[in-house]
Amino acid sequence: MPVNRLIWILAALAVCGTCTINRGEAPRTAPGPGLQVEVDAPGRVLILSNGGTAAVYYTILERRFAARANWAACRVPGQCPSVPPAGRTPVAIDSIAGYDSDARDVIVYWWRLKNAANGTLRPDSVRSHIVPIGLAPR
Repeated sequence: MPVNRLIWILAALAVCGTCTINRGEAPRTAPGPGLQVEVDAPGRVLILSNGGTAAVYYTILERRFAARANWAACRVPGQCPSVPPAGRTPVAIDSIAGYDSDARDVIVYWWRLKNAANGTLRPDSVRSHIVPIGLAPR
């Protein structure tokens, strides 16, 4: 396994605790001020909930597809999929990049944008969570 991929995987695993998944249980939120992002997977849709005070931007990829996808965190608020502060956004499972009928997991990547020293926006950090969808009715 290339070192770059190993580092990326380890980094993704290290931040998994900042996002939670809920499959019909009482809602759970991630720890830390302003970092409350929840993923609910009721059937054929993911519902992303933002308990923070700033918009959350996201990308969702089918897990196997994510291993070979070449993507970057969106930095242009009007062009990025997002969840508004204290809001919820549904995402149809079959609209997820790389999704097919054999998919069992997706990866939800999310971040907030902050001002960089040069006046542009940049992601604060990209967090991720693996969400099982294999039990969803087809």
